[in-house]
Amino acid sequence: MVRIILIALTVLFLGLNIVYGQNTGLEDQGPQVGGEFPDFLYETLDGVEFDFSSIKGEVVVINIWFVGCTGCKQEEPYLKEVAQKYKHRGDVIFLGFALSSQSKIRKYLDKNGDYGFHQISLTRKEVKEKFNVVISPSHFIVKDGKLLSKFIGAPLVPHTSALDLFQKELEKAILGIL
Repeated sequence: MVRIILIALTVLFLGLNIVYGQNTGLEDQGPQVGGEFPDFLYETLDGVEFDFSSIKGEVVVINIWFVGCTGCKQEEPYLKEVAQKYKHRGDVIFLGFALSSQSKIRKYLDKNGDYGFHQISLTRKEVKEKFNVVISPSHFIVKDGKLLSKFIGAPLVPHTSALDLFQKELEKAILGIL
């Protein structure tokens, strides 16, 4: 019986990977580093409009996440620290592309607190088609319309090197070193 359950779970996992495109490999996801980042015009849950063409001179940090994502939840306190560190600069914009409905996002943020990113509700299909991402959490650092760094599929938490590398890459983008 246990063997049948394990086989069924394996088939389910492989099927979901095929359906949602996660068989492409993490390095292939997202736009090419050094290339143009796709234009967008989105409105946040609070009604603030972000037109990518008008914020290209800023450093734009994008977090792709969804309600129910364990890794996304784990990294929130650290993303909040990063956002608080830079929010007063005026040249760094933090956007959360949430792959959940507006009502789910609002309910989640009301319960767990805001982590300092402007939240935008997008569909998985749109994120896959426009940004070539199917796994969360994923992060992009963009400046002058170019993708400077990307972190795909791993939560930015202290017990991994990802958080330190992310903060170093963000600092380089702000200082214009990248």
